Amino acid sequence: MNRPLLQTNSLDVSIGGKAVCRRLEIAVPPGQSLAILGRNGVGKSTLLATLAGLRPAAGGEIRLDGLPLGELSLRRIAQLRAFLPQVLHDPFACTVIETALIGRHPHLGRWDWESTSDRQLATEALASVELGGLEEREVHTLSGGERQRLGLAMLLVQAPRLFLLDEPLAHLDPHHGLAALRLLREQTTTSAAGIVIVMHDANLALRWCDRALLLYGDGECGEGTVDEMLNAENLARLYGHPLRTLDNDGRPWFVPA
Repeated sequence: MNRPLLQTNSLDVSIGGKAVCRRLEIAVPPGQSLAILGRNGVGKSTLLATLAGLRPAAGGEIRLDGLPLGELSLRRIAQLRAFLPQVLHDPFACTVIETALIGRHPHLGRWDWESTSDRQLATEALASVELGGLEEREVHTLSGGERQRLGLAMLLVQAPRLFLLDEPLAHLDPHHGLAALRLLREQTTTSAAGIVIVMHDANLALRWCDRALLLYGDGECGEGTVDEMLNAENLARLYGHPLRTLDNDGRPWFVPA
C-alpha cells in the first residue's frame, strides 16, 4: 500500500506567538521529495522540527507511516525518520567513523555493540559523501562542509524511510551540493524513501524535488508540484522581491529582477 510516509491533518505550527502555518495538509508518499521554501525567519526550521516530533504542534495531527506520531515510541520514530538539523553539535571527541555509526543506534538493542556489517555500512556511507579515508579523523578537525557531509552519511547509515533535512546544502560547494542532491534522489528511487528538505534555492528545488511548500510568513502557505508552485509570481511574493524568468534548456530559471 502506497500510504504516505508523512502526513499532516489541519496542522498548526507557531513560534513566539507567530503563526508558521495554519491548517496545513501535506502528504509525502514513498519515493517523493518535498522542498520547503521561504524567507529567513518564517519558521521553516520550526516546521521541520515539528514534523520530526521534536517540538509540539499548536494543533492538528502528524502521521508517520500511517500512524499518529504521538502513538509511536521514540525508538520507532528514529527507525522510521532521520532528522538533520541546520547546526550540528559535537560535544564529545569522536572520530568520523564513530560519528557515522551513531546512525545505527535506533536499530541496536540496549546492550548491543555495532557489528562488522554496521561498520561496513558506515564505511560505504562515508565513501558515498567523499569522506572515505577519513574514518579515524577527529570530527573537530573537519571543515564545515566536511562536517555537513558527515551528517548526511550518518543519516544514510540510519537507513530511514523518511529524511527530514534542514538546509543540508549549507557549507557545501557546488560540486558537493549537487552530489548530495544526487545521493538523496537515489534514496527516493532505490529505497522509495521520502524526503522533506528545507532549501533557499528555488532553482535547485525545481530541478531536484517533486513538490514544494511555500511559507509566506503570515501563517499562509501554498503546496503543490514544483511546476505549479515555482513561478516568478509566487516566488516574488515569497521573497518580497521581483524575479525574472530565463530559459534554461526548456525549463525556467529564476533570477532577481
